[in-house]
Amino acid sequence: MICPFIRTFCVTRCLRQRLKGQSLPIAGLHSSSLRYNEDRQAVIRPTHLRKARVIEIWNGMSPRDVSSASGIPIDRVYETMRKYRISRELGTLGDVKELISRLQLRFSVVAPPDERDQQTEDIDIDKIIEKTRIPDGSDYRVRPPIVTIMGHVDHGKTTLLDALRKSEIVKAEFGGITQHIGAFVVSLDGNVSRRKQGMIPSGKAQEVVTFLDTPGHAAFAAMRQRGANVTDMVILVIAAEDGVMEQTIESIKYAQNAGVQMIVALNKIDKVRSVSEALERVTRELYAQGIILESDGGEIQLVKISALKGEGLQDVKDAIGALAETMDLKAPYDGGVVGSVIEVKVDPHLGKLATILVQKGCLKKGDYLLAGDMSSCRVRSIQDEFGQNVDKVPPGFPAQISGWREGIPEVGEKVYQFESEKPAKDIMNLAKTLIGAEKARQAVEERHAETELSRIEWEKKRVQADNEGIPDWLLRFRTRKKHQKTYTDDPSEPFKVRVLIKADVVGSAEVLSNIIQSYPNDTQLVKLIPISQGVGLLSENDIEAAASFESSIIYSFNVPIPPKIFNLAKEKGVKIKHFNVIYHLVDDLRKAISDKIPEQDVDEEIARAVVQKQFDVGSKNKKTLIAGCRCLKGPLIKSNVFFKIIRNDQVLASGLEIDNMKHEKDEVKEIAANQECGLTFKNLPPEVSFKPLDIISCYKIKKIKPETKWRPPGF
Repeated sequence: MICPFIRTFCVTRCLRQRLKGQSLPIAGLHSSSLRYNEDRQAVIRPTHLRKARVIEIWNGMSPRDVSSASGIPIDRVYETMRKYRISRELGTLGDVKELISRLQLRFSVVAPPDERDQQTEDIDIDKIIEKTRIPDGSDYRVRPPIVTIMGHVDHGKTTLLDALRKSEIVKAEFGGITQHIGAFVVSLDGNVSRRKQGMIPSGKAQEVVTFLDTPGHAAFAAMRQRGANVTDMVILVIAAEDGVMEQTIESIKYAQNAGVQMIVALNKIDKVRSVSEALERVTRELYAQGIILESDGGEIQLVKISALKGEGLQDVKDAIGALAETMDLKAPYDGGVVGSVIEVKVDPHLGKLATILVQKGCLKKGDYLLAGDMSSCRVRSIQDEFGQNVDKVPPGFPAQISGWREGIPEVGEKVYQFESEKPAKDIMNLAKTLIGAEKARQAVEERHAETELSRIEWEKKRVQADNEGIPDWLLRFRTRKKHQKTYTDDPSEPFKVRVLIKADVVGSAEVLSNIIQSYPNDTQLVKLIPISQGVGLLSENDIEAAASFESSIIYSFNVPIPPKIFNLAKEKGVKIKHFNVIYHLVDDLRKAISDKIPEQDVDEEIARAVVQKQFDVGSKNKKTLIAGCRCLKGPLIKSNVFFKIIRNDQVLASGLEIDNMKHEKDEVKEIAANQECGLTFKNLPPEVSFKPLDIISCYKIKKIKPETKWRPPGF
């Protein structure tokens, strides 16, 4: 340790030598601490400013703003201002700079927050996209109608689509339930095939229909809503044997809110005794939902079909064709591409894949696209629903594209085409700036609130200290923040189930996330906590994330598990469970929660007696109460059991043990039904006595494993 006097002498001597052109080392002083003024006089830079934090300041800054920006308590800011006689209003930018320097901080001058907020508020991303994207063309031609099939689960939606395009979709769907949106092109007359011909010529566009098959299960409500928002018409499938059900009503609301046309398909007519009775009932139920059919003077067509047997399919095609003619569906085939993201997934070989429904323009390889404002793409490959590579996708057709570079598109986002990659990147950078500004604004508001609370608390303590004659320095010493450990022992850890979700497509991951969020953690002993969710194959990072918690489970939904990942999970002790059907996954999740619920004690009654009279035996100082009883349900046994006394359905005492059990004058070990007996108890509370008609219940304590009562909506 260098003596301060010696160090001062050395520094002074060395500075003089430096001014003469000599160079001597200064003990304990780094060269970065030296600065020279205009007269080449060496100035030592204060040590506290070399590593001081930099905060943003602006003209018109208040002391509270300084406290919020720096994190320094407001009372210290005011004390510094009083000590150095700085204007309390901080009237000039120079006052703010002086205050920051006195607080041993560095500063960077920026525009006031009001001006910055105004600048960000004036920015409209949608308008910028509209100005910079490739504009719509003028070559309008007929495009295929986009039809969404909706209805309740298991009412035959996928079977109808299977019958229309004569394929095996149903067999490919796990559990017979559509798990996510499938987009398919179907020929109305059977002469046009996208599988055989690739891209359909524009002159044949009116002969095909693009179908969106949305899930009917309650958990997939968001997918049905997205399907309604991008479609021209909805085919509402209703089973004749069930009628209008919960998801049927929900689908009707989505179609009405989206303002799309509707066709009702009464399915499974081969399973009802009377089609006319089923039709009459469905008509009444639809009328209650505001749907008036053509037979009742409305505009909505109804066709009777049996999708499984192929009956009435031509009527469905005719209804679609007639409705499409009245709608005069056209779109520009030239100009920029406009579309909607239908589904997203991550392929282990092709990377990020997005199913796009093209609405304007013709999508080609090499096109620059922007989905929303955070995902860009240069189209590398285009595939149809059969996995065939195509070069061009006209309006009204779906396609799966690869080439997403930054971000992963969100399902339901709009897709626009740009001339090059630069304008798309500029928009993404601008969107990131706006998001950062919004986060900063929220952080400032939170800091303001915290500062205000700390100021109020400090003022209370200060007033109390003034009353007690405690000086400010002693008050600050007493209220200083003490070191606290950065972790806490969590006694509830054994009652937590942590899950990590990996799904094949974004829609399924979204549904599983909603299921987990529907769990009422605030009212349940066992907590269900999500670790993360994602799309694509499991990675080593997923295994590491799950391994850092106890009782963690990885659910792989429709995603294969690589052997390397499986072995790593086994090594780390992480459970991986693979499912293809959503309700099987939910059942397993409920079982995992139930396994965490501790066993509960349940009283199992084995015998019962009724009190007829109470007898008092012994002296005044030590009385023994004898319950004279008749056994109603037997046998009433003496050992390894407990007793409770019940009066008017209220338990007066429980957990009692027998001291003596007598039948007539003999001590016995059990009493049969309909026999009389006298009972005394070892641990009878002194305030409890017996009255006629009291019930004495003999029971054993049995441990049971309860199951969770939670079920996600729709399951």
